[in-house]
Amino acid sequence: MMGDIFTSSNQVKHIIGLPVTGNAISGLRCVDYGYEQTFDGYIVPEGGGVAQVYPGHPRLSFTDKFSYTFGNSCPILSVKSKDYGTNSSKLLSYLGRYGELFDSGLNTVTKKTEEDGEFNKHTFTQENVKVDDIDGKNVTVLRHHKTGDDISAPSLQMLRFVNKEDRITDRFDNIEDATLEFAASDFQYHHDTNVAAKRYYEHKPLQSVEVVCAPHGTENWQTIAVTEVPELFYMPVFGYFYKAPLANVKVEEDGWFDMKVTLTDMAGNTNTQTIMPAFYSKKFEEGTGITDVVNAKGTIKYAGGIITVAAPSQIAVYSIDGKCVATANGESVATDDLCQGAYVVKAVDANGNVQTMKFVK
Repeated sequence: MMGDIFTSSNQVKHIIGLPVTGNAISGLRCVDYGYEQTFDGYIVPEGGGVAQVYPGHPRLSFTDKFSYTFGNSCPILSVKSKDYGTNSSKLLSYLGRYGELFDSGLNTVTKKTEEDGEFNKHTFTQENVKVDDIDGKNVTVLRHHKTGDDISAPSLQMLRFVNKEDRITDRFDNIEDATLEFAASDFQYHHDTNVAAKRYYEHKPLQSVEVVCAPHGTENWQTIAVTEVPELFYMPVFGYFYKAPLANVKVEEDGWFDMKVTLTDMAGNTNTQTIMPAFYSKKFEEGTGITDVVNAKGTIKYAGGIITVAAPSQIAVYSIDGKCVATANGESVATDDLCQGAYVVKAVDANGNVQTMKFVK
């Protein structure tokens, strides 16, 4: 198999290009994470065996129809923690929206390690980032136990954005078209001294996954509701799959947004990653998503000062002039703090379905 190589000012490489013929999609690309030559790595199946490059993740494979320039993004950091016995090491990989590898990231990252009670804290700062004409930055903080059965922090394996046409892009004319998708897990390394094919990673469940965003360079964080998609769980390499529609992100002016992803495993180890910037959206125009109110009878209800929805959603309440006055993640939101008047409630479920309803308090 031949790899397609792409270069940019950030020295970016994309690994596997597989031209698929017959009844399959021509020009299919498979994200293999860039470890096709490392047999004691993520691509060895759980329990050991032959390293697996293809087939790739069914959702994260893609065609040549894209709306993103390789390397023109602030990358995520995937950390391959190899903790066994008295040994502990962390192999770093900076990855773009297609999983392309930022080679120069290994040479320009700054590292800081300090003690934090019973935890060790590692901070990796990458400032060799250019997104259009913006100087970007990725700051990743791993906090994990010094001793115990689990001394490895979780890992973020892939992160991208797609629009309603399912094209990979991090630039949106309308935030209602945007959905975040990412893969992550708590990977525990199993080492075999003699046989490389018996060195593998086992996935462990995560205790929590939290995502927030803010206009670039600010601390005005907004919470984004995240939903796991069990049918897209995939091993080796990726683990659990998550998605989060961005339809309720408040966009007050055209510009970029930073994003922070926090992964916590069952032992309390954490991986907090701040991506600056992460995505772009144009301003939320007055009335957008409000004037065209969908008939949501039976889906959204307002009674007794409480708005309820039929399924867990990102809920936002707007005044008639288009200002967001209340938000919640879940199945309900109280309106106690709202003045009397007419409002519109918008609920976005995990699949990106948008329902709206007018109500009068």
